[in-house]
Amino acid sequence: MSILYILFHLGFLFPNAHATGREHHPARDKTATDTLLRPQKLYSDANYLSQYLFNGARYHVYDRTAPTHQFFLGRDLLTGTITYDGYDYGPYQMLYDINLGLLIVKQPVNGFLVQLDSAKVERFMLDGSNFARFVNQPGLKNGIYHTLYEGKIKLICRRKKTRTEKYEDSKAIAVYIDVSSYFLYKGGEYRRIKRKKDIYLLFPEHRKAIRSYLTSASAPFKENIGQHLLEIAKIIDQPGSGI
Repeated sequence: MSILYILFHLGFLFPNAHATGREHHPARDKTATDTLLRPQKLYSDANYLSQYLFNGARYHVYDRTAPTHQFFLGRDLLTGTITYDGYDYGPYQMLYDINLGLLIVKQPVNGFLVQLDSAKVERFMLDGSNFARFVNQPGLKNGIYHTLYEGKIKLICRRKKTRTEKYEDSKAIAVYIDVSSYFLYKGGEYRRIKRKKDIYLLFPEHRKAIRSYLTSASAPFKENIGQHLLEIAKIIDQPGSGI
């Protein structure tokens, strides 16, 4: 017996079935419907916006077997959030290639790595570290900087690595060298710190406390300049320091 035959005879047996259902259907609560649809709309909006985040070029990790790497912290993907071209995105899994200056995001559906348009990256947080674009700041080139300390004084870093090669058994091996730049804020502008002398000149009133710390430090200043500057910033920023 065909489905059409059954439906035809059901129509004769229950001619008002659909009409009766409509007559007794309760009026729809628009407020309740909107509340239920809101998460769906937010999800749709987020997916609509995300197409602009993932429309960049594919990124392929290069020098995979090199003993050193081109990334901030490491080759493993890190969780982070982004403000990109005026919109907030994330959390996503990301990498920050500080050799090329590229922020890389993993497409959550297909797993591709996509490089973002650097000019549209306004700020991002990566594994708890804050990065932001600085524009027209006295003493700085425009670009992305890593905020290391923010109190009465500020310490930021321009993360950068350069690539060179060494040869072993006639084979070229990539080597990445950290050449990051560090800046302390004083007197309305950022001052680059390359050596201990730069700090003494910038904060002569704290020379004794800074010298005491550096003398007791286990590692030489240039060997771990970022960590030393962070500790010095904390010393200078103590209550009663005069900053």
